[in-house]
Amino acid sequence: MTHLRPIHTAEPDPASSALAPILVTTVGLEDHYDWDAEFGDSRGPLKLEIGPGRGIWLSTMAEKEPESRWIGVEYKLKRARWVALKALRKNLPNVRVIWHEAHEALSQIFRPGSIDVIHINFPDPWPKRRHRRRRLVQ
Repeated sequence: MTHLRPIHTAEPDPASSALAPILVTTVGLEDHYDWDAEFGDSRGPLKLEIGPGRGIWLSTMAEKEPESRWIGVEYKLKRARWVALKALRKNLPNVRVIWHEAHEALSQIFRPGSIDVIHINFPDPWPKRRHRRRRLVQ
């Protein structure tokens, strides 16, 4: 089973311990993660945003739909922290942020059929032929 753990980095960051319940990274990707256990009693639809940036849209939607379980998958650690901090400040228990590459996260830490909705707002186009492998959508 895949385990999630809090982000720990070398630089001192007083917010890291506070973000631990929200901001997670994957440790080994050998199996799919149990999101029902992660969110506890919440059994609403599982909704995913790929590339939440600063988390404005994700946190707004999590506030509007508190019955849904929201997960943001962000490749850049700084942005993942922004999203987690925003969820913490807004007291959103239905939000988790994964610091990981989206294409790996989709195939390895989510069971097939477990995600109800996937949102990709303003994806990077990667127009060059040599960047084709980085495209999420065609």
